Amino acid sequence: MGKPLSQGGLGYVVDGPPPGTREALAWQMMLYVLTHDYSGRLGRSAITEKGLVYHIYSSLRTNGRQTWATIWTGVDPDKADALEIELRTQIATLASEPPTAAETEAARNHILGRDVTAAQSNDELATKLMREFVETGGGRSHEQLRLVLKTITARDLAKAAKTFTKGTILRVDVGAPGN
Repeated sequence: MGKPLSQGGLGYVVDGPPPGTREALAWQMMLYVLTHDYSGRLGRSAITEKGLVYHIYSSLRTNGRQTWATIWTGVDPDKADALEIELRTQIATLASEPPTAAETEAARNHILGRDVTAAQSNDELATKLMREFVETGGGRSHEQLRLVLKTITARDLAKAAKTFTKGTILRVDVGAPGN
C-alpha cells in the first residue's frame, strides 16, 4: 500500500494448565483481574492512568490438550516502549502482589455472569458450548461451574500468577515503509 501502519501490536503468551481443570478456571480468573477492560490492573494503569492504549484483550485458549493465556493490544509506535514496560511491570506485580479476595470474587462473578448471558447470543452460546466440549468432552451446567468456582481462592490465583510470569512478550513495531 505504500502507507505506514498506524499501530503496532503488543502481546503476551504463556503455557497454562490442562483445559477443563480447576486450575484453568483460576487462570481465567487471573486474566480477568489483570486485563478486564478499564477495570483490570493493566487496564487501569495502561488505559485510564497512562493513556497508552485504547483496549486490552485477553483469552485462555485451548486446543483440547493444552491451554495458553494470551493478552494483546494495538499500540501507537511512540507508546510501544512504555506499554511493554507497563505490561512487564503489571505481570511481575501480579506475582508479588497476588489478587485479593475482592478481585477473586469479582472474577468469579464475571465468569458466572458470562455463563448466563451467553444464551443471549447465538455466536456466544455456540462458542461456550464448543469450548466446554473441547475442554471436558461434554457440557457443564451453570451449577457445576458455580461449585468449582466457589472453591477457587485468592491463594489459587497467587499460585497461578507465579507460573504466569514465565511467558513471552510478542511485539510488532511499525514505521515508515522501507525502514
